[in-house]
Amino acid sequence: MQINSNNAFAMKKLLLITTFTISTILSGVNLFGQSTPRDCEECKPTGNNRQNFVILEAFLSNINGDRLDVNNCISGETIFITINYTSRQALDNLKILSSLLVLTNVGNEELLEFDFDYYVALAPSANGSNPGKITIPITFPNNFTFDCKAQRLELLNSRGFWSANSRPITDICDYPPGLCNFSNQPVIDVGVDGFVYDFDFVIECLNSSSETVDVTFFISALAGGTRPLTINWNIQIDGTNYTEYPNGEFSFTVRGLDGGETINPNLVINGRPSDTGLSDEDITVPYIFIATPNSKDNDTSQEVQPNGFATVEIDNPENYTFIWRDDFGNFFDPEDPTYLDKLDDGIYRLTIIDNETGLCREYQFPINSRILPVELLNPNARFESSNKTSFLSWATAKENANSHFEIERSDIGINDFRKIGEVDGMGWKDTVTEYQFIDEKLPLSGGNLFYRIKQVDFDGKYTYSKVLSVRAEGVQATTGAWRAFPNPTLGDQLRISLLDRTQYGEEPITFRIVHPTLVTQAITVNSENEMNDQLATIIPRAPKGVLVVEIQWGQKVEHIKVLKK
Repeated sequence: MQINSNNAFAMKKLLLITTFTISTILSGVNLFGQSTPRDCEECKPTGNNRQNFVILEAFLSNINGDRLDVNNCISGETIFITINYTSRQALDNLKILSSLLVLTNVGNEELLEFDFDYYVALAPSANGSNPGKITIPITFPNNFTFDCKAQRLELLNSRGFWSANSRPITDICDYPPGLCNFSNQPVIDVGVDGFVYDFDFVIECLNSSSETVDVTFFISALAGGTRPLTINWNIQIDGTNYTEYPNGEFSFTVRGLDGGETINPNLVINGRPSDTGLSDEDITVPYIFIATPNSKDNDTSQEVQPNGFATVEIDNPENYTFIWRDDFGNFFDPEDPTYLDKLDDGIYRLTIIDNETGLCREYQFPINSRILPVELLNPNARFESSNKTSFLSWATAKENANSHFEIERSDIGINDFRKIGEVDGMGWKDTVTEYQFIDEKLPLSGGNLFYRIKQVDFDGKYTYSKVLSVRAEGVQATTGAWRAFPNPTLGDQLRISLLDRTQYGEEPITFRIVHPTLVTQAITVNSENEMNDQLATIIPRAPKGVLVVEIQWGQKVEHIKVLKK
Protein backbone atom coordinates (compact mmCIF):
# COMPACT_ATOMS: atom_id res chain seq x y z
CA MET A 1 0.00 0.00 0.00
CA GLN A 2 1.44 3.37 -1.03
CA ILE A 3 0.60 6.61 0.71
CA ASN A 4 1.70 9.84 -0.99
CA SER A 5 2.44 12.90 1.15
CA ASN A 6 2.16 15.32 -1.80
CA ASN A 7 -1.26 16.74 -0.88
CA ALA A 8 -0.35 19.01 2.03
CA PHE A 9 2.75 20.29 0.24
CA ALA A 10 0.87 20.75 -3.03
CA MET A 11 -1.71 22.97 -1.30
CA LYS A 12 0.99 24.99 0.43
CA LYS A 13 3.02 25.43 -2.76
CA LEU A 14 -0.11 26.40 -4.69
CA LEU A 15 -0.71 29.13 -2.09
CA LEU A 16 2.89 30.30 -2.36
CA ILE A 17 2.77 30.32 -6.18
CA THR A 18 -0.47 32.33 -6.03
CA THR A 19 1.08 34.78 -3.55
CA PHE A 20 4.21 34.90 -5.68
CA THR A 21 2.15 35.77 -8.80
CA ILE A 22 0.02 38.39 -7.02
CA SER A 23 3.16 39.98 -5.53
CA THR A 24 4.65 40.22 -9.02
CA ILE A 25 1.50 41.86 -10.39
CA LEU A 26 1.14 44.29 -7.51
CA SER A 27 4.79 45.23 -7.43
CA GLY A 28 4.23 47.89 -10.10
CA VAL A 29 1.17 49.52 -8.52
CA ASN A 30 3.18 52.28 -6.82
CA LEU A 31 5.88 52.38 -9.46
CA PHE A 32 5.52 56.13 -10.04
CA GLY A 33 4.68 57.03 -6.45
CA GLN A 34 6.85 57.30 -3.39
CA SER A 35 8.32 53.89 -2.47
CA THR A 36 8.28 52.46 1.03
CA PRO A 37 11.10 50.18 2.21
CA ARG A 38 8.78 47.22 1.81
CA ASP A 39 7.86 48.25 -1.73
CA CYS A 40 11.56 48.44 -2.55
CA GLU A 41 11.96 44.79 -1.62
CA GLU A 42 9.66 43.73 -4.48
CA CYS A 43 11.03 43.21 -7.99
CA LYS A 44 9.72 45.86 -10.41
CA PRO A 45 8.37 46.54 -12.98
CA THR A 46 5.48 44.09 -13.26
CA GLY A 47 6.24 41.17 -15.54
CA ASN A 48 10.00 41.52 -15.26
CA ASN A 49 11.43 38.20 -16.40
CA ARG A 50 15.12 38.83 -16.94
CA GLN A 51 16.20 35.61 -15.26
CA ASN A 52 19.74 36.98 -14.99
CA PHE A 53 19.99 35.43 -11.52
CA VAL A 54 18.54 31.88 -11.24
CA ILE A 55 18.87 29.73 -8.10
CA LEU A 56 19.38 26.14 -9.21
CA GLU A 57 19.47 24.54 -5.76
CA ALA A 58 20.15 25.22 -2.10
CA PHE A 59 21.77 22.89 0.45
CA LEU A 60 23.20 22.80 3.94
CA SER A 61 26.95 23.31 3.96
CA ASN A 62 29.91 24.26 6.09
CA ILE A 63 31.47 27.73 6.01
CA ASN A 64 33.46 26.74 2.91
CA GLY A 65 30.36 25.74 0.94
CA ASP A 66 31.00 21.99 1.15
CA ARG A 67 27.85 19.86 1.12
CA LEU A 68 26.88 18.18 4.38
CA ASP A 69 25.12 14.86 4.81
CA VAL A 70 22.70 13.77 7.50
CA ASN A 71 25.49 12.23 9.57
CA ASN A 72 27.66 15.36 9.88
CA CYS A 73 25.23 18.24 9.28
CA ILE A 74 25.51 21.34 11.46
CA SER A 75 22.87 22.15 14.07
CA GLY A 76 22.65 25.21 16.30
CA GLU A 77 21.68 28.89 16.28
CA THR A 78 23.89 29.63 13.23
CA ILE A 79 24.19 27.45 10.12
CA PHE A 80 25.30 27.87 6.49
CA ILE A 81 23.20 27.54 3.34
CA THR A 82 24.95 27.41 -0.02
CA ILE A 83 23.09 28.20 -3.25
CA ASN A 84 24.16 27.22 -6.75
CA TYR A 85 23.09 29.78 -9.34
CA THR A 86 23.38 30.78 -12.99
CA SER A 87 23.78 34.30 -14.38
CA ARG A 88 24.25 35.58 -17.96
CA GLN A 89 26.63 38.26 -16.72
CA ALA A 90 28.57 39.28 -13.67
CA LEU A 91 26.25 40.95 -11.14
CA ASP A 92 27.41 43.99 -9.18
CA ASN A 93 25.97 44.64 -5.71
CA LEU A 94 23.92 41.41 -5.71
CA LYS A 95 21.30 41.55 -2.94
CA ILE A 96 19.48 38.27 -2.17
CA LEU A 97 16.20 38.50 -0.23
CA SER A 98 14.22 35.47 0.91
CA SER A 99 12.10 33.98 3.66
CA LEU A 100 13.30 30.88 5.51
CA LEU A 101 10.78 28.33 6.79
CA VAL A 102 11.71 25.70 9.40
CA LEU A 103 9.59 22.53 9.47
CA THR A 104 9.74 19.23 11.31
CA ASN A 105 10.87 16.30 9.19
CA VAL A 106 8.10 14.13 10.63
CA GLY A 107 4.67 15.71 10.39
CA ASN A 108 5.73 18.87 8.52
CA GLU A 109 4.87 21.11 11.47
CA GLU A 110 5.89 24.72 10.80
CA LEU A 111 8.17 25.89 13.63
CA LEU A 112 9.54 29.24 12.47
CA GLU A 113 9.48 31.60 9.48
CA PHE A 114 11.57 34.76 9.12
CA ASP A 115 13.03 37.03 6.42
CA PHE A 116 16.74 37.43 5.72
CA ASP A 117 18.97 39.16 3.14
CA TYR A 118 22.55 38.69 1.97
CA TYR A 119 24.85 41.04 0.03
CA VAL A 120 27.55 40.04 -2.48
CA ALA A 121 29.70 42.85 -3.99
CA LEU A 122 30.27 40.90 -7.22
CA ALA A 123 28.69 37.62 -8.31
CA PRO A 124 30.55 36.14 -11.30
CA SER A 125 28.64 35.00 -14.34
CA ALA A 126 27.87 31.26 -14.35
CA ASN A 127 26.07 28.64 -16.43
CA GLY A 128 24.39 25.32 -15.80
CA SER A 129 27.50 23.22 -16.46
CA ASN A 130 29.58 25.39 -14.15
CA PRO A 131 27.20 27.08 -11.70
CA GLY A 132 28.21 29.81 -9.31
CA LYS A 133 28.20 29.27 -5.57
CA ILE A 134 27.25 31.62 -2.73
CA THR A 135 27.47 30.51 0.93
CA ILE A 136 25.12 32.40 3.24
CA PRO A 137 25.46 32.36 7.05
CA ILE A 138 22.04 32.11 8.74
CA THR A 139 21.50 33.15 12.35
CA PHE A 140 18.08 32.15 13.70
CA PRO A 141 16.09 34.74 15.67
CA ASN A 142 14.81 34.39 19.23
CA ASN A 143 17.60 31.98 20.23
CA PHE A 144 16.02 29.29 18.09
CA THR A 145 18.22 26.20 17.71
CA PHE A 146 18.02 24.32 14.43
CA ASP A 147 18.28 20.50 14.56
CA CYS A 148 19.35 19.23 11.14
CA LYS A 149 18.42 15.61 11.97
CA ALA A 150 14.86 16.44 13.02
CA GLN A 151 14.08 19.59 11.03
CA ARG A 152 14.38 20.83 7.47
CA LEU A 153 14.39 24.20 5.66
CA GLU A 154 12.62 25.83 2.72
CA LEU A 155 13.47 29.09 0.95
CA LEU A 156 10.31 31.04 0.07
CA ASN A 157 9.81 33.89 -2.41
CA SER A 158 13.54 34.27 -3.11
CA ARG A 159 14.62 37.19 -5.32
CA GLY A 160 17.79 38.98 -6.39
CA PHE A 161 18.64 42.66 -7.07
CA TRP A 162 21.78 44.03 -8.79
CA SER A 163 23.15 47.25 -10.26
CA ALA A 164 24.58 48.33 -13.62
CA ASN A 165 27.96 49.32 -12.18
CA SER A 166 30.22 48.61 -9.26
CA ARG A 167 29.35 51.74 -7.25
CA PRO A 168 28.40 50.37 -3.78
CA ILE A 169 24.69 50.38 -2.85
CA THR A 170 23.66 50.18 0.79
CA ASP A 171 19.90 50.89 0.65
CA ILE A 172 17.55 48.47 -1.06
CA CYS A 173 15.54 51.42 -2.38
CA ASP A 174 18.58 52.66 -4.34
CA TYR A 175 18.56 49.68 -6.70
CA PRO A 176 17.44 50.64 -10.23
CA PRO A 177 14.07 49.29 -11.46
CA GLY A 178 14.24 46.27 -13.72
CA LEU A 179 17.59 44.92 -12.52
CA CYS A 180 16.06 42.13 -10.49
CA ASN A 181 14.09 38.94 -10.76
CA PHE A 182 12.15 36.47 -8.63
CA SER A 183 13.37 32.89 -8.41
CA ASN A 184 11.65 30.65 -10.90
CA GLN A 185 10.87 28.37 -7.93
CA PRO A 186 8.65 29.96 -5.26
CA VAL A 187 9.63 27.15 -2.87
CA ILE A 188 13.21 25.82 -2.79
CA ASP A 189 14.05 22.87 -0.53
CA VAL A 190 17.34 23.27 1.32
CA GLY A 191 18.81 19.84 0.76
CA VAL A 192 21.17 17.67 2.75
CA ASP A 193 22.96 14.68 1.32
CA GLY A 194 22.01 11.16 2.36
CA PHE A 195 18.67 9.73 3.47
CA VAL A 196 18.07 8.30 6.92
CA TYR A 197 14.75 7.19 8.32
CA ASP A 198 13.37 4.68 10.79
CA PHE A 199 10.08 3.79 12.42
CA ASP A 200 8.75 2.57 15.73
CA PHE A 201 5.45 1.25 17.05
CA VAL A 202 3.14 1.59 20.02
CA ILE A 203 0.48 -0.82 21.23
CA GLU A 204 -2.63 1.27 21.77
CA CYS A 205 -4.10 1.21 25.28
CA LEU A 206 -7.40 -0.70 25.34
CA ASN A 207 -10.61 0.78 26.65
CA SER A 208 -12.79 -1.15 29.05
CA SER A 209 -14.72 -2.94 26.26
CA SER A 210 -11.93 -3.68 23.75
CA GLU A 211 -11.65 -7.31 22.63
CA THR A 212 -8.84 -6.87 20.08
CA VAL A 213 -5.53 -5.01 19.93
CA ASP A 214 -4.51 -2.05 17.74
CA VAL A 215 -0.85 -1.39 16.92
CA THR A 216 0.26 1.95 15.44
CA PHE A 217 3.49 2.26 13.45
CA PHE A 218 4.98 5.73 12.98
CA ILE A 219 8.06 7.30 11.41
CA SER A 220 10.37 8.05 14.33
CA ALA A 221 13.37 9.45 12.45
CA LEU A 222 13.64 11.22 9.10
CA ALA A 223 16.49 13.29 7.68
CA GLY A 224 17.61 14.11 4.16
CA GLY A 225 15.94 12.90 1.00
CA THR A 226 13.86 14.87 -1.45
CA ARG A 227 10.40 16.33 -1.10
CA PRO A 228 7.60 15.53 -1.60
CA LEU A 229 7.80 12.17 0.17
CA THR A 230 6.27 8.96 -1.12
CA ILE A 231 5.68 6.69 1.87
CA ASN A 232 5.08 2.99 1.37
CA TRP A 233 4.16 0.87 4.37
CA ASN A 234 4.23 -2.90 4.02
CA ILE A 235 2.64 -4.70 6.96
CA GLN A 236 2.08 -8.44 7.05
CA ILE A 237 -0.01 -10.32 9.62
CA ASP A 238 0.95 -13.98 9.87
CA GLY A 239 2.35 -13.75 6.33
CA THR A 240 -0.70 -12.00 4.80
CA ASN A 241 -0.54 -8.40 3.57
CA TYR A 242 -2.59 -6.02 5.72
CA THR A 243 -4.48 -3.49 3.58
CA GLU A 244 -7.19 -2.07 5.85
CA TYR A 245 -7.42 1.12 7.88
CA PRO A 246 -4.56 3.29 6.58
CA ASN A 247 -4.61 6.42 8.73
CA GLY A 248 -2.17 8.97 7.38
CA GLU A 249 1.14 9.65 5.77
CA PHE A 250 3.53 9.33 8.68
CA SER A 251 1.72 6.60 10.60
CA PHE A 252 -0.20 3.41 9.97
CA THR A 253 -2.53 1.61 12.40
CA VAL A 254 -3.16 -2.13 12.29
CA ARG A 255 -6.53 -2.78 13.90
CA GLY A 256 -8.46 -5.75 15.24
CA LEU A 257 -5.49 -7.97 16.10
CA ASP A 258 -5.78 -11.11 18.19
CA GLY A 259 -3.26 -12.16 20.78
CA GLY A 260 -0.48 -14.36 19.41
CA GLU A 261 -0.59 -13.01 15.85
CA THR A 262 2.75 -12.03 14.31
CA ILE A 263 3.32 -8.66 12.61
CA ASN A 264 6.12 -8.23 10.08
CA PRO A 265 6.52 -4.47 9.40
CA ASN A 266 8.53 -2.72 6.71
CA LEU A 267 8.77 0.84 5.38
CA VAL A 268 10.18 2.32 2.16
CA ILE A 269 10.27 6.08 1.49
CA ASN A 270 10.82 7.57 -1.97
CA GLY A 271 11.52 4.10 -3.32
CA ARG A 272 14.94 3.87 -1.67
CA PRO A 273 16.13 2.22 1.53
CA SER A 274 17.41 4.15 4.50
CA ASP A 275 21.16 4.67 4.70
CA THR A 276 20.94 2.93 8.07
CA GLY A 277 19.07 -0.22 9.03
CA LEU A 278 15.40 -0.27 10.03
CA SER A 279 13.73 -1.46 13.21
CA ASP A 280 11.78 -4.10 11.31
CA GLU A 281 11.86 -7.08 13.66
CA ASP A 282 8.72 -9.21 13.94
CA ILE A 283 6.26 -8.26 16.66
CA THR A 284 4.09 -10.73 18.56
CA VAL A 285 0.70 -9.30 19.54
CA PRO A 286 0.16 -9.66 23.32
CA TYR A 287 -2.90 -11.47 24.63
CA ILE A 288 -5.50 -9.18 26.16
CA PHE A 289 -6.56 -9.38 29.79
CA ILE A 290 -9.99 -8.68 31.25
CA ALA A 291 -10.87 -7.01 34.53
CA THR A 292 -14.39 -6.61 35.88
CA PRO A 293 -15.07 -3.04 37.08
CA ASN A 294 -17.51 -2.07 39.81
CA SER A 295 -18.25 1.14 41.71
CA LYS A 296 -20.59 2.71 44.24
CA ASP A 297 -21.70 6.33 44.50
CA ASN A 298 -21.13 8.35 47.63
CA ASP A 299 -24.23 7.80 49.81
CA THR A 300 -24.86 11.12 51.60
CA SER A 301 -27.22 9.46 54.07
CA GLN A 302 -24.36 7.50 55.64
CA GLU A 303 -22.50 8.77 58.69
CA VAL A 304 -19.02 8.23 57.23
CA GLN A 305 -18.30 10.70 54.39
CA PRO A 306 -17.24 10.29 51.65
CA ASN A 307 -17.94 6.60 51.10
CA GLY A 308 -17.97 6.02 47.34
CA PHE A 309 -15.62 3.41 45.92
CA ALA A 310 -14.26 2.02 42.63
CA THR A 311 -12.79 -1.43 42.21
CA VAL A 312 -11.84 -4.07 39.66
CA GLU A 313 -11.72 -7.85 39.85
CA ILE A 314 -8.79 -9.42 37.99
CA ASP A 315 -6.93 -12.71 38.21
CA ASN A 316 -3.40 -12.56 39.63
CA PRO A 317 -3.34 -8.82 40.37
CA GLU A 318 0.32 -9.10 41.43
CA ASN A 319 1.18 -9.41 37.70
CA TYR A 320 -0.16 -5.93 36.91
CA THR A 321 0.54 -2.29 37.69
CA PHE A 322 -2.46 -0.16 38.72
CA ILE A 323 -2.46 3.62 38.20
CA TRP A 324 -5.40 5.53 39.75
CA ARG A 325 -6.04 9.21 39.03
CA ASP A 326 -8.85 11.73 38.87
CA ASP A 327 -9.71 14.39 36.30
CA PHE A 328 -7.81 17.04 38.29
CA GLY A 329 -4.46 15.30 37.80
CA ASN A 330 -4.28 13.79 41.28
CA PHE A 331 -2.80 10.30 41.58
CA PHE A 332 -3.72 7.73 44.25
CA ASP A 333 -1.76 4.82 45.70
CA PRO A 334 -4.20 2.69 47.73
CA GLU A 335 -2.95 -0.16 49.90
CA ASP A 336 -5.05 -2.57 47.83
CA PRO A 337 -4.24 -1.49 44.25
CA THR A 338 -7.54 -2.92 42.96
CA TYR A 339 -9.73 -0.92 45.36
CA LEU A 340 -10.02 2.86 45.74
CA ASP A 341 -12.38 4.04 48.47
CA LYS A 342 -13.52 7.20 50.30
CA LEU A 343 -14.48 8.79 46.99
CA ASP A 344 -16.50 11.99 46.61
CA ASP A 345 -18.02 13.42 43.40
CA GLY A 346 -15.79 13.14 40.34
CA ILE A 347 -14.48 11.03 37.50
CA TYR A 348 -11.88 8.49 38.56
CA ARG A 349 -9.72 6.63 36.06
CA LEU A 350 -7.71 3.44 36.32
CA THR A 351 -4.98 2.27 33.94
CA ILE A 352 -3.96 -1.37 34.31
CA ILE A 353 -0.63 -2.41 32.76
CA ASP A 354 0.41 -6.02 32.15
CA ASN A 355 3.91 -6.16 33.61
CA GLU A 356 5.00 -8.89 31.18
CA THR A 357 3.69 -7.57 27.83
CA GLY A 358 3.23 -3.84 28.52
CA LEU A 359 -0.38 -3.99 27.27
CA CYS A 360 -2.62 -1.53 29.09
CA ARG A 361 -6.37 -1.13 29.56
CA GLU A 362 -8.23 1.93 30.85
CA TYR A 363 -11.37 2.10 32.98
CA GLN A 364 -13.50 5.09 33.98
CA PHE A 365 -15.58 5.40 37.15
CA PRO A 366 -18.03 8.33 37.50
CA ILE A 367 -18.90 8.82 41.18
CA ASN A 368 -21.86 10.95 42.30
CA SER A 369 -22.97 12.07 45.77
CA ARG A 370 -26.61 11.26 46.51
CA ILE A 371 -28.88 9.29 48.78
CA LEU A 372 -28.66 5.83 47.24
CA PRO A 373 -32.16 4.44 46.66
CA VAL A 374 -31.02 0.81 46.83
CA GLU A 375 -28.11 -0.91 48.46
CA LEU A 376 -27.45 -4.32 46.84
CA LEU A 377 -26.17 -7.16 48.97
CA ASN A 378 -24.43 -10.36 47.93
CA PRO A 379 -25.31 -10.67 44.23
CA ASN A 380 -24.61 -14.25 43.14
CA ALA A 381 -25.13 -16.53 40.12
CA ARG A 382 -24.74 -20.30 39.72
CA PHE A 383 -25.53 -22.97 37.13
CA GLU A 384 -28.10 -25.63 38.08
CA SER A 385 -27.08 -28.76 36.19
CA SER A 386 -30.25 -30.64 37.21
CA ASN A 387 -32.52 -28.45 35.09
CA LYS A 388 -29.96 -26.66 32.89
CA THR A 389 -30.75 -23.17 34.25
CA SER A 390 -28.87 -20.25 35.80
CA PHE A 391 -29.97 -19.19 39.28
CA LEU A 392 -29.37 -15.55 40.28
CA SER A 393 -29.89 -14.21 43.79
CA TRP A 394 -29.36 -10.89 45.52
CA ALA A 395 -30.74 -8.81 48.35
CA THR A 396 -31.25 -5.18 49.33
CA ALA A 397 -30.47 -3.67 52.73
CA LYS A 398 -32.90 -0.81 52.06
CA GLU A 399 -34.89 0.58 49.17
CA ASN A 400 -35.84 4.16 48.32
CA ALA A 401 -37.98 4.71 45.18
CA ASN A 402 -36.87 1.36 43.72
CA SER A 403 -38.94 0.56 40.64
CA HIS A 404 -37.50 -2.73 39.39
CA PHE A 405 -34.48 -4.80 38.48
CA GLU A 406 -33.54 -5.73 34.91
CA ILE A 407 -31.52 -8.90 34.41
CA GLU A 408 -28.98 -8.71 31.57
CA ARG A 409 -26.88 -11.49 30.05
CA SER A 410 -23.94 -11.60 27.66
CA ASP A 411 -23.02 -14.82 25.86
CA ILE A 412 -19.85 -13.37 24.25
CA GLY A 413 -17.52 -11.76 26.78
CA ILE A 414 -18.60 -8.82 28.94
CA ASN A 415 -19.45 -6.40 26.12
CA ASP A 416 -22.73 -7.69 24.66
CA PHE A 417 -25.26 -7.51 27.50
CA ARG A 418 -28.95 -7.85 26.61
CA LYS A 419 -32.03 -7.74 28.83
CA ILE A 420 -33.48 -11.21 29.47
CA GLY A 421 -35.88 -10.56 32.36
CA GLU A 422 -37.27 -8.18 34.95
CA VAL A 423 -38.10 -8.37 38.67
CA ASP A 424 -40.27 -5.80 40.47
CA GLY A 425 -38.76 -3.86 43.36
CA MET A 426 -40.39 -3.06 46.71
CA GLY A 427 -40.46 0.73 46.24
CA TRP A 428 -39.64 1.94 49.75
CA LYS A 429 -38.40 -0.39 52.46
CA ASP A 430 -35.91 -0.17 55.35
CA THR A 431 -35.38 -3.90 55.98
CA VAL A 432 -33.59 -6.62 54.05
CA THR A 433 -35.38 -8.01 50.97
CA GLU A 434 -34.20 -11.08 49.07
CA TYR A 435 -34.64 -11.54 45.31
CA GLN A 436 -34.03 -14.29 42.77
CA PHE A 437 -34.26 -14.89 39.03
CA ILE A 438 -34.03 -18.14 37.02
CA ASP A 439 -32.71 -18.03 33.47
CA GLU A 440 -34.26 -21.00 31.65
CA LYS A 441 -33.30 -20.03 28.09
CA LEU A 442 -29.59 -20.72 28.07
CA PRO A 443 -27.72 -21.01 24.75
CA LEU A 444 -27.54 -24.64 23.60
CA SER A 445 -23.78 -24.39 23.18
CA GLY A 446 -23.31 -23.53 26.87
CA GLY A 447 -20.00 -21.92 27.80
CA ASN A 448 -19.18 -18.89 29.96
CA LEU A 449 -22.25 -16.71 30.56
CA PHE A 450 -22.08 -13.26 32.13
CA TYR A 451 -24.88 -11.57 34.07
CA ARG A 452 -25.43 -8.18 35.65
CA ILE A 453 -28.35 -6.69 37.55
CA LYS A 454 -29.61 -3.25 36.58
CA GLN A 455 -31.45 -1.51 39.43
CA VAL A 456 -33.87 1.14 38.10
CA ASP A 457 -35.45 3.98 40.15
CA PHE A 458 -38.92 5.38 39.54
CA ASP A 459 -37.32 8.45 37.95
CA GLY A 460 -35.42 6.29 35.44
CA LYS A 461 -32.00 6.54 37.07
CA TYR A 462 -30.16 3.25 37.37
CA THR A 463 -27.05 1.52 38.68
CA TYR A 464 -25.43 -1.81 37.81
CA SER A 465 -24.25 -4.61 40.02
CA LYS A 466 -20.87 -6.21 39.50
CA VAL A 467 -20.64 -8.70 36.64
CA LEU A 468 -21.47 -12.30 37.60
CA SER A 469 -20.38 -15.36 35.64
CA VAL A 470 -21.43 -19.01 35.37
CA ARG A 471 -20.13 -21.94 33.36
CA ALA A 472 -23.10 -23.58 31.59
CA GLU A 473 -23.05 -27.08 30.14
CA GLY A 474 -23.72 -27.29 26.40
CA VAL A 475 -26.32 -29.50 24.73
CA GLN A 476 -24.83 -32.43 22.78
CA ALA A 477 -25.70 -32.30 19.10
CA THR A 478 -25.22 -34.91 16.41
CA THR A 479 -24.99 -32.73 13.30
CA GLY A 480 -25.15 -29.07 12.26
CA ALA A 481 -23.99 -25.78 13.68
CA TRP A 482 -27.53 -24.63 14.61
CA ARG A 483 -30.50 -26.15 16.40
CA ALA A 484 -34.17 -25.11 16.63
CA PHE A 485 -36.22 -25.47 19.81
CA PRO A 486 -38.82 -26.30 20.84
CA ASN A 487 -39.24 -28.72 17.96
CA PRO A 488 -42.08 -29.56 17.37
CA THR A 489 -43.47 -26.13 18.18
CA LEU A 490 -47.05 -25.10 18.88
CA GLY A 491 -46.38 -21.91 16.96
CA ASP A 492 -46.15 -19.52 19.89
CA GLN A 493 -42.37 -19.48 19.84
CA LEU A 494 -39.31 -20.88 18.08
CA ARG A 495 -35.68 -20.12 18.76
CA ILE A 496 -32.52 -20.89 16.81
CA SER A 497 -29.31 -21.33 18.76
CA LEU A 498 -25.70 -22.12 17.92
CA LEU A 499 -24.46 -25.56 18.86
CA ASP A 500 -20.94 -25.08 17.51
CA ARG A 501 -19.63 -21.54 17.91
CA THR A 502 -16.41 -22.42 16.11
CA GLN A 503 -18.39 -22.45 12.87
CA TYR A 504 -19.69 -18.90 13.29
CA GLY A 505 -17.39 -15.88 13.08
CA GLU A 506 -19.90 -13.08 13.85
CA GLU A 507 -20.83 -12.73 10.15
CA PRO A 508 -24.23 -11.27 9.17
CA ILE A 509 -26.95 -13.96 9.09
CA THR A 510 -29.51 -14.25 6.30
CA PHE A 511 -32.51 -16.54 6.91
CA ARG A 512 -35.93 -17.37 5.49
CA ILE A 513 -38.81 -19.78 6.13
CA VAL A 514 -39.65 -22.31 3.39
CA HIS A 515 -43.08 -24.00 3.38
CA PRO A 516 -44.90 -25.85 0.60
CA THR A 517 -47.38 -22.97 0.37
CA LEU A 518 -45.04 -20.00 0.83
CA VAL A 519 -41.45 -18.82 0.99
CA THR A 520 -40.77 -15.77 3.14
CA GLN A 521 -38.52 -12.96 2.02
CA ALA A 522 -34.89 -13.38 3.12
CA ILE A 523 -34.02 -11.30 6.19
CA THR A 524 -30.46 -10.28 7.11
CA VAL A 525 -29.54 -9.68 10.74
CA ASN A 526 -26.30 -9.16 12.63
CA SER A 527 -26.62 -11.72 15.42
CA GLU A 528 -28.37 -14.79 16.74
CA ASN A 529 -30.48 -12.66 19.07
CA GLU A 530 -31.72 -10.45 16.23
CA MET A 531 -32.70 -13.56 14.24
CA ASN A 532 -34.73 -14.89 17.16
CA ASP A 533 -36.46 -11.52 17.58
CA GLN A 534 -37.58 -11.73 13.94
CA LEU A 535 -38.66 -15.38 14.28
CA ALA A 536 -40.87 -14.44 17.24
CA THR A 537 -43.07 -12.39 14.86
CA ILE A 538 -42.90 -14.76 11.85
CA ILE A 539 -43.53 -18.21 13.33
CA PRO A 540 -46.99 -17.48 14.84
CA ARG A 541 -48.21 -16.43 11.36
CA ALA A 542 -46.61 -19.31 9.47
CA PRO A 543 -48.80 -22.22 8.22
CA LYS A 544 -48.87 -25.47 10.15
CA GLY A 545 -46.87 -28.42 8.94
CA VAL A 546 -43.20 -28.98 8.17
CA LEU A 547 -41.22 -25.77 7.86
CA VAL A 548 -37.61 -25.41 6.78
CA VAL A 549 -35.55 -22.65 8.31
CA GLU A 550 -32.75 -21.78 5.86
CA ILE A 551 -29.78 -20.06 7.51
CA GLN A 552 -26.88 -18.55 5.54
CA TRP A 553 -23.73 -16.97 7.01
CA GLY A 554 -20.40 -16.34 5.32
CA GLN A 555 -19.96 -19.13 2.78
CA LYS A 556 -22.12 -21.59 4.72
CA VAL A 557 -25.78 -22.58 4.59
CA GLU A 558 -27.82 -24.90 6.80
CA HIS A 559 -31.44 -26.11 6.59
CA ILE A 560 -33.33 -27.03 9.76
CA LYS A 561 -36.67 -28.86 9.63
CA VAL A 562 -39.27 -27.73 12.14
CA LEU A 563 -42.72 -29.19 12.73
CA LYS A 564 -45.39 -26.63 13.59
CA LYS A 565 -48.49 -28.23 15.12
